[in-house]
Amino acid sequence: MQTQRCATCGQDWWDSHVCPKQTLKNGQTLADWTAAANKLHAAMPAVRKALDDLDGKTKAREDAATLDAVRQAVLGYYAALDARKHGGVAQDEAFRAVEKALGMHWVQGASISGKTPNVRAKRPDAAEKE
Repeated sequence: MQTQRCATCGQDWWDSHVCPKQTLKNGQTLADWTAAANKLHAAMPAVRKALDDLDGKTKAREDAATLDAVRQAVLGYYAALDARKHGGVAQDEAFRAVEKALGMHWVQGASISGKTPNVRAKRPDAAEKE
């Protein structure tokens, strides 16, 4: 079997050869492109970790905002009681505020059928009101 020698890199080959020193259209060589791809591949775990950390911080902010909204609902209930508002009305208003903060709403028959509604789903009519 006869081999040939690449004039650019000096490698011997017999069938086909992709020279790592061949200049591509953008002026880089295949070796340069491969090195850049390897650096990018090596950086991916750090990028994934940074995205996970960012996602965790965003989730923590959302949870803090939800907890704050629930606290405000309870404080509003206490203020209504102090103002001598009817307890049942004040309780209903507080419960509705907690539902809104948690992104929940009642779906008739869902708890009986075992189909729990998506907690973060918006009410169908909520989008129209906003």
